[in-house]
Amino acid sequence: MPMITPPESARTMAAHVRAGAKRAGRDPDEVDIAGCAWLSISESASEAATILRPMIAYFGPHLEDHALAEIGLGRGDFAPLKALVDTGDLDAAAAAVTEPMLRLAIVGTPDEVIQRIEGLAQSGITHVNLGGPLGPDPEEAIRLVGRCVIPHFRTSERASNR
Repeated sequence: MPMITPPESARTMAAHVRAGAKRAGRDPDEVDIAGCAWLSISESASEAATILRPMIAYFGPHLEDHALAEIGLGRGDFAPLKALVDTGDLDAAAAAVTEPMLRLAIVGTPDEVIQRIEGLAQSGITHVNLGGPLGPDPEEAIRLVGRCVIPHFRTSERASNR
């Protein structure tokens, strides 16, 4: 299961999985392509972003340039954050996370999360694993996913099977 960090890297990851399936003599259309993405969901997009910032500040500097390039960034963009993390100032590093850096994850309101996951499906991902931090209130995040996100895709799946 490839990490799709950022989600825009999903198309490349799916292409590699499909190519591997072909080399193995399998029909790529019959292969479930799972991708793991960071998620932060809330009724408030800004609160969803706030809880995600420390994670991006900590892990962002370690992502590969080719993945970061998918959202117009590179490791150099994360160098100031890494320096802050290395000195133990995670709060300052989190505050330095920019809006483009937030694109490393699926973050926002239920409607925004649905749009990002739809983009994953269009990129060839057939199974999405959503990982922490989940949101500023994990229980509410689970409720939002269960009440808004999953039903959207169940309805979409039924419509496409008709």
